[in-house]
Amino acid sequence: IMYHPFVLPFVVGFSVMGVVLVARYIYWLSGMSPGNRQRVLWGFFSRSTLLAVKEILQESLLHLKIFRVNPLLGFMHASLAFGWFMLIVGGKLETWYYTGNFFNPPYYAIFFRYFEPLTEGFWMNGVLLFY
Repeated sequence: IMYHPFVLPFVVGFSVMGVVLVARYIYWLSGMSPGNRQRVLWGFFSRSTLLAVKEILQESLLHLKIFRVNPLLGFMHASLAFGWFMLIVGGKLETWYYTGNFFNPPYYAIFFRYFEPLTEGFWMNGVLLFY
């Protein structure tokens, strides 16, 4: 896998974000009583969790509540959110196919055109026209 120093700000920011997230979860769980902690850990995969995931997808990708209030504004929000989602997923699929390895560094799909500049004959260039 290629590396260049210009990916360092991305890697540092991503790492700090991950460390802060894990530290917050540990702090949150350690502040609970053992009974509550047990309830949280056992109830993590429940029907409520699946409903929450459904709502997250509906509101973060599709923006259904905004769409119901103002269809044009909802369409704009959904287009931007879904477009970013497809850029991320499409980039991951492209690097996975091109390298044959699913486990690439997080920055590799983002800076793929820099690391692999000779992809003009790559068949996904026609599929992913938004690149």
